[in-house]
Amino acid sequence: MIEAPAPLIGTGATVTAVGSPICLEGDELPPELRAPMPYTAPPFVTPGVGTIQVILIPGVNTTLLTTNEKPILIKGAPFQAIFNVETPAMQPTPAGPVPDPCWSSRERPSSSRRM
Repeated sequence: MIEAPAPLIGTGATVTAVGSPICLEGDELPPELRAPMPYTAPPFVTPGVGTIQVILIPGVNTTLLTTNEKPILIKGAPFQAIFNVETPAMQPTPAGPVPDPCWSSRERPSSSRRM
């Protein structure tokens, strides 16, 4: 389970704000949330696996100020997060497991759930 809020960890080592490294584009997803993680979505109680994708909303970064050729993240609107399912969670049934309907291999190899 993801515990909110997950703090951002800045990688802008050459520039600091209040003694901490600033956040650059790419820092919006904390390292502990980048790896594939299990999920369940009742009644699909057998865990599936997916990854989190963060979509930057215009206005949360600047192109005028950069460091290491990356835009600096600035205070702005909340980020949009999407959970991309790689392996669907399953619902056990007497006839065999049933996959979470957010998964559809006909559409694309990965499906998403908005968070």
